[in-house]
Amino acid sequence: MKRTVTACLVLFSCGSALGADLLRHGPQIIPAPTPLSSAPVSTWSGFYVGANAGAGRASVGTQTLAEIVDPQFVATKLYIDRSGAMAGLQVGYALQSGPIVYGLETDLGFGSLRGSRDLSSPATPATATINSTLKSTITSLGTVRGRVGYAFDNFLLYGTGGFAMAYHEGKAVATNAAGVTKAGALREWVPGWTLGVGGEYALSTNVSVKMEYLYARLSNTVLTQSVTHSMNMLRAGVNYRL
Repeated sequence: MKRTVTACLVLFSCGSALGADLLRHGPQIIPAPTPLSSAPVSTWSGFYVGANAGAGRASVGTQTLAEIVDPQFVATKLYIDRSGAMAGLQVGYALQSGPIVYGLETDLGFGSLRGSRDLSSPATPATATINSTLKSTITSLGTVRGRVGYAFDNFLLYGTGGFAMAYHEGKAVATNAAGVTKAGALREWVPGWTLGVGGEYALSTNVSVKMEYLYARLSNTVLTQSVTHSMNMLRAGVNYRL
C-alpha cells in the first residue's frame, strides 16, 4: 500500500511538472505579419518656394518700332520673331481639399528672348527710301497666377492663369536715301495676361519637380498705336514646401 501511494505521488509530481512545463513552453502564437506601409499620400497644402528655367518664342509687330525713328516711315505690318532662354524664382501657396488643389503663385524670370529684322519702305515723299534695322528683346517676365489642379496622390495636374508683365527693349536704326541716320529706343514694362498648364510630381513631403507651359499676351502703346506681344514658354522647375 505504501508503495502504491508513493508511486501515485511520483506520477502526480511528474504530471504537474510536465503540465507546468507545457504551460511555460506551450505553442507560441505568431502575430500576423504587419503589412508593408505604403508611401504617405502627398499633401500639396502650404507655402512653397522654388526655381525654374526654360526656353520660349515670342513675336511682336514691327510697324511702330520703325516710327520711333521717323514718323514718316511707311511700314507694312511685319513681325519680329524672338527666341531665347529664361530662368527665375517662384513663390506660392496652395490648399488641398480632397483631390482638388488650388492656390496662388507669383514668379519673376530673367533672360533674353531676342530677334531682329531688316526692312525698307518708301517714305514721304515717295522718291525717298528708308532702310531700317529693328530689334526687339524681352529681358524679364513676371506673373501672378491662380492655380487649380487635381492630385493623383504624388502627381498634380493643374491649369493656371492670371496677370503677366514683361520688360521690353525695342531699338530701331533707319537711314534714308540722303544718308541721314536716325536711331531710337524703347524700354518699358508691358502688361497683359497669361494662361498655361502643368504637371508636378512630389519626390518627398517637401520637394517636388514640375513641367509647365505658359502662353502670354501683352500689349503696349507706342506713338498712339498698340503693339502686341505674344509669348510661348516651356519651363521646368523645382519647389520646396516650407
